[in-house]
Amino acid sequence: MSDSSVQIATVVISVAALVFSTTAAFWSLVYNRRQARAVAEVNALTERAQREQAEPYVIVDIRPRIPGSSLLVLVIENIGQTLARNVRISVSPPLQTTLSAERAETLNRAVGRRIATLPPKRRIPFVMDVGHQLFSSELPKVYEFQVDADGPFGRVGTLTYTVDLEALRDSALETDSVEWSVHQVAKHFGETAKALGRQARSLEELSQQIQRGVERQDSERRSDADVSDSVEPALPEIPMAPLSDDGDPA
Repeated sequence: MSDSSVQIATVVISVAALVFSTTAAFWSLVYNRRQARAVAEVNALTERAQREQAEPYVIVDIRPRIPGSSLLVLVIENIGQTLARNVRISVSPPLQTTLSAERAETLNRAVGRRIATLPPKRRIPFVMDVGHQLFSSELPKVYEFQVDADGPFGRVGTLTYTVDLEALRDSALETDSVEWSVHQVAKHFGETAKALGRQARSLEELSQQIQRGVERQDSERRSDADVSDSVEPALPEIPMAPLSDDGDPA
């Protein structure tokens, strides 16, 4: 092989090696950039999660006063872990109720009033309506609330809640009414009466068993006494002779 051929082969090998190393470096750079981007995204998500855990979380809801109650209340509550400041709430459409126009004004003032501070787990309820009255009326059943507040890191993102009262229409809203309470009391007394009846029957059966046992024991004792009388040997009769005047037998 001539020197020129060797030089050409060397150049080709060098170029191939350069292309390979360049390609490897390029893909290594791409991989490293992707890794760096993924790490940055993970760090951002972790930081965001930690920040959200340290932020207040103010919710607005319309719910039964207690589970099963027919009384609906508007609730403003901070379910977060930190203090909420400068809480602002807006609602669309304006709140309406069948109770009275004054009650509607009170509710709208409550949601329109700025709350300076709302500690964690603090819950502020307002009486809103009665279930069966609301659902039999033509008043709005869907409300949209927007909540803005400040936390330890500054302003918290706007939270939007859509409350659809139609979801409560078929729920057990009437179980806190007087009729339901009377029904529950009557049911309780009925169960108590049944339990007392079962107990009385058990006592009666026990008394009868005791009485039968006593009668059986008395019968056995009388039978034993009769048997003893029938097997007892008769005493021999001793003839009695008349006595003379001096005491000797005649």
